[in-house]
Amino acid sequence: MGRSPLPLRGARPSWRRLLAVGPVLLLCAVAALQVSLAATQSLSPWKGGGFGMFSTIDSPHGRVLRIYLVRGDQATPIAAPDMLRSLVQAARTIPTEDRLRALAVRLAQGTWVPLEVESAPARYSSLVAEEGADRAPAGAGRYALAGLLRMLGEHESAAPDAVAFDAVRVELWKTRFDADTAELHLWKYLDLTAMAPRGAEEARP
Repeated sequence: MGRSPLPLRGARPSWRRLLAVGPVLLLCAVAALQVSLAATQSLSPWKGGGFGMFSTIDSPHGRVLRIYLVRGDQATPIAAPDMLRSLVQAARTIPTEDRLRALAVRLAQGTWVPLEVESAPARYSSLVAEEGADRAPAGAGRYALAGLLRMLGEHESAAPDAVAFDAVRVELWKTRFDADTAELHLWKYLDLTAMAPRGAEEARP
């Protein structure tokens, strides 16, 4: 009876080899995908694996979203509400037309009203009332900040002072470093406009 051949020294089962090279292959695949998306869809080098992040200032927070309510030839700057934070982050990270359109459409579907703040006397009155005081000084109420708007939340009722607009324009600006002048400059990378629903156009004559 012949002897069974001895296993070659250093030979490993295939699954052990896969475990050894698997992480390397996965890292290479992630790097290739990240580089591809950065080149074709303007993915920020700071995302998707972060390969090359320290070689550029083009981070999501270095990109600026400028948003406007458009009414005729007038454009009023607005800020996206916190409820749309995920759409804002997506538009900054991978600024494609579809992502900017999704943000613009959602903003155009919203109801925009003047931003109001509570006066100091009114706030003091409410605090005193909460403490159960017998007499609370009369407050001056709330007042609107000129030129500032906010979008109503999902559970807020329609407001009589809703602002009429024709469309929402969203612009994505990137930051670029000029080596000759050692200065930072913004340049418009992409912009997109979404028309407002009929109700928003007729909110106010």
